[in-house]
Amino acid sequence: MDDLIYDRVLSDVENALNNPGNSSNLKGSYNYTDLNRVEKWCEYLKDILSKYGFAETLIIKTNWNMKDYPTRTQIDRIRHNIDKLKEYIDKREDYLLSQTKTQFGLSNAQMKEYFGD
Repeated sequence: MDDLIYDRVLSDVENALNNPGNSSNLKGSYNYTDLNRVEKWCEYLKDILSKYGFAETLIIKTNWNMKDYPTRTQIDRIRHNIDKLKEYIDKREDYLLSQTKTQFGLSNAQMKEYFGD
């Protein structure tokens, strides 16, 4: 699976806008390949997390093509999928930290020292 781009910054976008058609400036653009990549990652994470109790129904489209132009509703759907996955991961992280605290009898101060804020 293709890696997610998580460090795109404004200068990448400006570079892509100022150099249309230049394939070396794709990091600043967002096209159908990016949509497919994000949606495939959502599907992958959903499949993994479902083994641990994730039960949300996500609507996923992984066949975007060059002629597709996402609507606001479609972008909102993708954002909703990401938000639901993130909420579940955050909830599980809090649960695991509380279990660690209980299991080892750590105080709040010790938890902050070991795990940060």
